[in-house]
Amino acid sequence: MSSNDCQTFYDILHIQNDATIDQIKKSYRSLALKYHPDKNLDNVVATTAIFNRIQEAYDILSDPEKRNWYDNHRDVFHKDLIDVSEYDIDEKYFQPYCYNGYNDDDNGFYTVYRKLFEDIIAQELRFYDDPNDFEYPQFGDSNSDLKSVKYFYDMWQSFKTAISFNQLDKYDIRQAPNRRFGRFMERENEKIREQARKQRNLNIQKLAKWLRSRDKRMKKYAEHLAEKNRDNRKKSEQERRKKIQENLNNSNNYVETNGFKLSEEQWQELEATLDNEIENKRQMKKGKKNKTTTKRPTVDDDIVYDEMEIIEKQIESIDLELQSQNDGVDNNDDHDDDDDEDLLYVCDVCSKNFKSLNSYNNHLKSKKHLYNVRIYAQMAANDNHD
Repeated sequence: MSSNDCQTFYDILHIQNDATIDQIKKSYRSLALKYHPDKNLDNVVATTAIFNRIQEAYDILSDPEKRNWYDNHRDVFHKDLIDVSEYDIDEKYFQPYCYNGYNDDDNGFYTVYRKLFEDIIAQELRFYDDPNDFEYPQFGDSNSDLKSVKYFYDMWQSFKTAISFNQLDKYDIRQAPNRRFGRFMERENEKIREQARKQRNLNIQKLAKWLRSRDKRMKKYAEHLAEKNRDNRKKSEQERRKKIQENLNNSNNYVETNGFKLSEEQWQELEATLDNEIENKRQMKKGKKNKTTTKRPTVDDDIVYDEMEIIEKQIESIDLELQSQNDGVDNNDDHDDDDDEDLLYVCDVCSKNFKSLNSYNNHLKSKKHLYNVRIYAQMAANDNHD
């Protein structure tokens, strides 16, 4: 057995951190017999030192209370295990001259920082009983998947260290004269540890943020998102126009045989009017909400209803224009009364057919129809959100 001072009591007894009391006793008996000075007369000095450390380890780990305290203050016994300065992030890693180009060469951006984060991860894993308890995302290379790169920065920008920093304790609470004094010493020690943990968290979060702003992979990811958003906006715009056209198809006085279609200019005018009126409605409701503290309005329902109301007003305006055009055509052409009788008016919202224009118009003004329109609009809005 080596007399290395960097060994923990578990290392000295050749056992795992979660060893049972029976395993501790069994290992102790075996090692004590092997390294007892009486059994090693040719090397008494060295074996005596080892035997004493075995005795000390067994004394602590065989007592549940002492063992619990030791597990929480392990670094107090083994200050040489950790050099606090090794947890500092060298300032050179925050400078562009630290790497040579955005490549995977030995001095390239991705190699330099991949090695740095491998060292950081190794430091953290030393404080887990089982290194498999937590898996830290790796920095990767120039060809890493963009989603894994995004995950890497998301995690490290909210990094929380597992290092205890118990080796910074100002007081050895084993020397406390009583419990009250011991609790005071523990609180003071914890303040020092917490400050060290906070500083490490900030340093690594700062490093991750600094790297993210320079990582070419994140720029590619941003371009990918921008393209995806453009496609989504284009698709949403197409769906919006489709729904407006469907509403026009179901609107008052619309007859498919007339071949009525909105021109691009009419589309733009209608959409601009809708956007302005809807925005005005929202601003008005926002102002009312700021003045009201006792009641919270259902803004989403109201805005959807208002939007349908605005659409129907625009449709009514277009229908009147279309009707006047049709009236002009009717004055010049002779129509048989039977044509109107054969004309069928359809309300797709309510799934109803009407043989006369008057009955169709009356239906559009009915409460039941307006209620169905509102439900339809709410469903359409929910589909857009999804």
